[in-house]
Amino acid sequence: MRSRLVRQTPGDMQQVQVLGVKFRAIRRAQGLTLAEAAARIGVAASRVETCARCTDFNLALVQAYAEALGFFVHIALIPRDAANHTSQQAVTL
Repeated sequence: MRSRLVRQTPGDMQQVQVLGVKFRAIRRAQGLTLAEAAARIGVAASRVETCARCTDFNLALVQAYAEALGFFVHIALIPRDAANHTSQQAVTL
């Protein structure tokens, strides 16, 4: 089963795009090409590019990409209407 982010609002898409920009910046700061990053993950460079461009947001690929760059993925589920909820209602995976 493929894990995909459901893009429901412009805010959701903006967050995904920010992640893609951060991945690209980290990869470039480490002096890696897309092909080199893909080789670390064991996938085709086109898969890494779709992740970075947010055209295919596969959670397993995001996790592998982060690990290849020396990072880990931290996911938090926070109610959309956070002003009316307590921090105990947020879920971190």
